[in-house]
Amino acid sequence: MDEVWDSIASQVAYGDTGSETATVDERFAADAKLKALRDELARVEARGRKERQVARKNALFDKAKQLKRQIAVI
Repeated sequence: MDEVWDSIASQVAYGDTGSETATVDERFAADAKLKALRDELARVEARGRKERQVARKNALFDKAKQLKRQIAVI
């Protein structure tokens, strides 16, 4: 019954029949985390463009690289 529910919910939410390895709740949580990481990346990159001090700019660049790696993993 759970598999049927996941399939129906996946069709409604994602437009596909679902994934064998992840439930709809897991996919939704991953999407939410991905959105949060992308939002944070946008903020960090914007701050990096505005920053004048080299040390802070480099720290923000490193933070952006770390966020991009996390996004690529998901």
